[in-house]
Amino acid sequence: MPIRLADQQRLEAYLARREVTTRGAASIAPRPLGAEAIPLSFAQQQIWLHALRAPDLPLYNEPLTIRRTGPLDLGALQWALDEIIRRHEAWRTTFAEHGGRPVQLVRPPFSVGLPVVDLGEWPPDSREAEALRLATEDARRPFDLEHGPLVRALLVRLDPEEHRLFLTVHHIVLDGVSIYRVLLPELTALYEARLARRPSPLPDLADQLIVTGSIEHHDGQIADGHSFCRRNPAQVLLHRGLYVDETGGFNRDLEQFAKEKRRDHYRRRRY
Repeated sequence: MPIRLADQQRLEAYLARREVTTRGAASIAPRPLGAEAIPLSFAQQQIWLHALRAPDLPLYNEPLTIRRTGPLDLGALQWALDEIIRRHEAWRTTFAEHGGRPVQLVRPPFSVGLPVVDLGEWPPDSREAEALRLATEDARRPFDLEHGPLVRALLVRLDPEEHRLFLTVHHIVLDGVSIYRVLLPELTALYEARLARRPSPLPDLADQLIVTGSIEHHDGQIADGHSFCRRNPAQVLLHRGLYVDETGGFNRDLEQFAKEKRRDHYRRRRY
């Protein structure tokens, strides 16, 4: 539906005022460990409410299967998973209620549990089906949003040359876009580096987009939030699920902003 001229002018005027009032403001600093609880983003609030109403239903469990053909170094895989957890605050965030409102709490880095099921003694033609059954059973187990962790792993060994890594993550901290544009590339790079006895090839993240909820709850930081997302596209993908195009801009921020301001119409813009 085309945007009405009056709505377009009001929205653009509002954004222009925000740009002026925030120009020269201090940049968003990385959130220090132990900082106060952080508000949820609006999308996270919806998921949190749904999960609160049906805590035993795996409505937002995101399953992922990674197939490995060839030898597998279990130690290298464990290290790669743990390094991803260390790098990304979003993966170690839990969600609780403080003062009558839901908040995000970032936990210290932890080691991902990696149970191994060996199906080597099963009939060869039954192994894949049994691996899928185990993965399905694991993916259906609910998460505890308050205590976490909100990611779990299961490794199934079909034979010495065939493995299946099953990951289940809660959608409140990860989405499908982030899986393919952040998780898988990082897991591959870290695993290969460990095999070659090299340090991590990935630079530490300058910022963490765990502050997104705070940005959304304070209009004065909208412009600075735009700047953050341009500098850290991978973090935007991991935490918000926003699609970042080749130029590093993003299209859904204005769309979301318009919805939050209860606008019925909006238009897409590129940055």
